[in-house]
Amino acid sequence: MNAPDFNQALETLRENFNTMPWTERRELAQACIESIKQSAPSAHVHRLDLIDLLLDDPRMEVRKAIADMVHWLPEHHFHKAAAKLGMDHNAFVRSAAERALERKKCTDGGPSKRRKTSKSDADLSNLEALLGSKGAAMVHQHAQNLFEVMVGTSVHEIRTFITSMKGNVELLLKDCDNGHGVNAAQRLGPKLRQSFQFVERLMDDMKAFTQVTPGERRSERIADVVGEALALVVDHFKACDFDVSMIKLRVDVPASLSAPMSRMSIVLALRNLIKNAFEAHMTNPGTFTDGHVNVMAAILGEQLSISISDGGSGLGAEELNQLRQMVPGRTSKRYYGTGIGLPMAHSKINDHGGSLKIESEETVGTTITITLPLDHSEP
Repeated sequence: MNAPDFNQALETLRENFNTMPWTERRELAQACIESIKQSAPSAHVHRLDLIDLLLDDPRMEVRKAIADMVHWLPEHHFHKAAAKLGMDHNAFVRSAAERALERKKCTDGGPSKRRKTSKSDADLSNLEALLGSKGAAMVHQHAQNLFEVMVGTSVHEIRTFITSMKGNVELLLKDCDNGHGVNAAQRLGPKLRQSFQFVERLMDDMKAFTQVTPGERRSERIADVVGEALALVVDHFKACDFDVSMIKLRVDVPASLSAPMSRMSIVLALRNLIKNAFEAHMTNPGTFTDGHVNVMAAILGEQLSISISDGGSGLGAEELNQLRQMVPGRTSKRYYGTGIGLPMAHSKINDHGGSLKIESEETVGTTITITLPLDHSEP
């Protein structure tokens, strides 16, 4: 493909990506970078403009084709493109960009610099290339602040419950010494169990939040995924000895719906959201009011939409605004929230190229709507 072809393709694609099939756009990207490898710098201008345009291609296959070869771009252009690809919402594209960055380091640095860097180092390098050292430092500091909030809040919650457990254990032992062990066990046992359950949930939420979402996607029946999430919620309440029978559950998920996903990641995200919907009806630890939880799914355009709504206490404007920031450690639940479940769900949905939105009104209830793309082609 010669230079005039690249120029014409640039003008055509600037008007509309869809004027050219995505398979041709992928081949165009590969041919463009191959041409850059073999031509003089003076001939790179339009080719680099074309690559810049294709970095925003709606098809991940096109972006991945660039990521696979991005290390062949000129130095000043490589860092900008690699940084953008390194933060792509698609895991395959990000992985390809990271591999290209390693190949670039090997080519530039020789054997002495071939030590594999950590993912955080690669991310920081990408941010510096995209935002400059000052911008990258600001983002890094923000991430550090969020990390400190999550750890600080978690430690505070764990310490609070450990202090309570220690006090109850001391009372239990004292009553046992006085011959009142059975009564003490009946009185203090449920409190100890509740404390242990909270700490266990907090650790599970932290683990799920920090785990990397697998890049592999398979088509899954949504009814099965929702059913599995509901089963986990039911098991959770049974383990806590919570009676939620007064809350009416309605599930409307057509059996024909399916979407590509990392199954367990979405199951855990839905589990947290559905559990939150039930707990919105909690008035005291283990006590619930009458209410309803609705789980509904439908196809909207090229996306799958799943909504989880409840008739619980709802949220005020300020509280809702705080939750929408998805900062780990913040919770609207007075009795039973770890503050990590919702941000974890948001993170897993984002990793799938989807979105999570919250609408709520005090005394009316809350609705969370997640969307997932219906199209995902593996490389």
